[in-house]
Amino acid sequence: MPILAPGVLDVSANSLIPFTIGFHERVLPYALGTTGNVNIAENTDAALFKIQNGNWVSSMQGLAYDTPQIVTNPLEGLTVEKVGRTTGHTKGKIVGRELRPIRVKATSGRNSFQAVIMFPGVFIVHGDHRPFSEGGDSGSLVVATHPDGTKTAVGIVFAGGQDSLAPGGKRTSILPIGPILNRLGVTLVGGHNVTTPST
Repeated sequence: MPILAPGVLDVSANSLIPFTIGFHERVLPYALGTTGNVNIAENTDAALFKIQNGNWVSSMQGLAYDTPQIVTNPLEGLTVEKVGRTTGHTKGKIVGRELRPIRVKATSGRNSFQAVIMFPGVFIVHGDHRPFSEGGDSGSLVVATHPDGTKTAVGIVFAGGQDSLAPGGKRTSILPIGPILNRLGVTLVGGHNVTTPST
């Protein structure tokens, strides 16, 4: 399937004319069922598409920072940030890890498919002053900023939900990116078509 930029939902008058930026290549499958019946340990929410022309893209995350190529595990207390399609550049903190797998209802209008998918190993992020993410930010790379100023990739935005303790009353669920990259057999790219502003 072709992948369009901008996406269909973002097309509007006087905006960039949609074009095919790449083509869907593969997706990590879901194990449907409960813990006692299937191995939910590998459930994640990720797919790859092959970019049609590498000159059309950059490894920059918006205008905020370049994609870090080092991957570390998400940990409670880490300061994180992301650049997303809906909320742009936001910052926050990993406040905990779900003790139990979270249940997500999946549907497909094309073939009337419905299922509940269980995802273990989910971490929770609260935004600094507003929600860390909103609908449409799913798949955004979550980057940790360490005390020495270095940045590492730790996860991807996966879902959200209500949380009275979070700014804006919403929390963000993220999945660790390390296992996803390993299963897909890929690495993150940095320094691609990145230009340094002239002084």
